Amino acid sequence: PSHDNKALVKMLNLQSDKNMIGRNWREFFPESEVSHLADDVYPILLEKKFWRGEAYGYKYNSNEKLIVELTMNLMPDKGIVCICRDVTDRKQQEEQLKRLALVARNTNSMVIITDAHSKIEWVNDAFTTNTGYSLDEVKGREPRTIFNGPETDQQIINKLLETEANHQSFAGEKLSYKKDGTTMWVYLMANPIFNDNGELTNWVSVETDITPIKKAELVYQNALIKEKTLSDLKSQFVS
Repeated sequence: PSHDNKALVKMLNLQSDKNMIGRNWREFFPESEVSHLADDVYPILLEKKFWRGEAYGYKYNSNEKLIVELTMNLMPDKGIVCICRDVTDRKQQEEQLKRLALVARNTNSMVIITDAHSKIEWVNDAFTTNTGYSLDEVKGREPRTIFNGPETDQQIINKLLETEANHQSFAGEKLSYKKDGTTMWVYLMANPIFNDNGELTNWVSVETDITPIKKAELVYQNALIKEKTLSDLKSQFVS
């Protein structure tokens, strides 16, 4: 570079009292990116006088990866004016969201993402398969207005409302209603999502159908009751 820039010094992790003037841009990029910029990008820049794209490198004296958005303009004297913008955090968040979305799409559990006001924004395919509701049918609605019914435990409803008001996580069993009116037991885990400023942005809920387990528990309980009843009758007969 032929001009110093405090923002660039900070982005590249250089000491504030050091000067960037005279440094070669190649020392901040791996060989693969240097080749890409030199062999693929520079010819475009010569032809069109302008190029915008992304490149990755590393901060000075560090293995910390840096992803930058580059806007380059070719000047009449063949000099290059390059504007660099650090997009590392944004790209990493995008990759994380892609991985989470991939997991959500391929899990058998129902995934519900709501906004800060508990209005549904997105559901996965397993949600539609298990409940019978499509995303269009539930988008913008609160889950409790859809899935709660006369047999849903009011204590569980109150606990969910309490944790929601206090921006806390919740985990527990709940009886929910499907679109056709039938019921299913779910194990529900709901977690609040906050931004860098500590503000609530979303809720992510994962619900697993545990109806077969609850039915097995009921059969076992009934068997115990039956066994106790028979034992009591036998004792009475003997007496």
